[in-house]
Amino acid sequence: MLRQELSEKVYSFLQKVKYISGGIVLFVSALLKANVPYIPFISSFFDLCQHNAWWIIILFTCAGGLSQFLNNRIGSPDIWRVVQHILDQYREEVFSKDENTKEDAEHFHRITLFKHFKWRWALVRSPWSGWVVPVARSGSRTKTKIQCFLASKEHPDDAEGVAGQTWARNRTVIVSDLPDLNIDNPQETDIIEYAKRAFVTKEWICNRMQTNRRGLQCRSLFGICIEVKGIPWGVLVIDSRNPEPSRLRKSYKNAKLEAYKDILSKLLERV
Repeated sequence: MLRQELSEKVYSFLQKVKYISGGIVLFVSALLKANVPYIPFISSFFDLCQHNAWWIIILFTCAGGLSQFLNNRIGSPDIWRVVQHILDQYREEVFSKDENTKEDAEHFHRITLFKHFKWRWALVRSPWSGWVVPVARSGSRTKTKIQCFLASKEHPDDAEGVAGQTWARNRTVIVSDLPDLNIDNPQETDIIEYAKRAFVTKEWICNRMQTNRRGLQCRSLFGICIEVKGIPWGVLVIDSRNPEPSRLRKSYKNAKLEAYKDILSKLLERV
C-alpha cells in the first residue's frame, strides 16, 4: 500500500490514540494525589485506577509514544498529497510536452518514488539486507502490487532493478529501447536481454509475464537519486512504454524538473 493511502487510513486514528492516551495518563496521574469521597460505583472505579495507576500510566504512555512514532514514520496525508502533486507535475513536464507521448494514456508513462529501508517487514529472502520500497506513484492507476527491489548497502553490486541500481550507484541510471515482451511467445533471447539490462533475473521476468500479471509493457526506464539532507533517501523511477521518449534523456538537465526534485527532497525531510 502506498503511503498516501496508508496515511489517509490510519493517521487520524493514530492521532486520536495519542491524545486519548495522553488524557488518560493525566487523569490517572491526578488521581494519585486526590482524596476521592465515597460515591457508589464512582469511588470503586477511582480506587481501581489508583491501585493500578503505574501500570495504566506506563501502558498508555507507551501507546501514545508508539502512535506518534508510527505517524512520524508514515507522514501526514497533507504531505503525501503534495508529493503526489509533484510527481504528477513531473510526469506532465516529461511526457505531455513530447510529441510522441502527449496523447498516450496516463498509465503508459509513470513516475514511482521508492524509499530505501534497512529492513523490509515481509516474508521475503534477506529481509534485513536493505530494500527500495514504493511509497508514491504518479497518476491514479496501477498503484497496487508494485515491486520492491533488493538494495543492500553492504553488497551494492547485487542491487536489483533500475530502482535498486540507482540507489546503490547513487547516480542516474538510464535504460532505453528494451525488447518488447508484451507479445505472444517472445523469444528467449529477448527475455534474457531484457532481464540483463533491467538488472533482474530471467525468472523474475517470466513471473511478471504470467497471465495473472500485468506483463512488461515498459520499454524504457530512468532512475534518479533522491537525497534528503545530503543523504541518499531513495529514488525516482520513470518508466515508459515508449522505447526512447525524446524528452526523457534531457530530463536531468531541465531546470523545472530540478526544482521539483529539490522541493520533493525538502518535503521528504518530514517522513
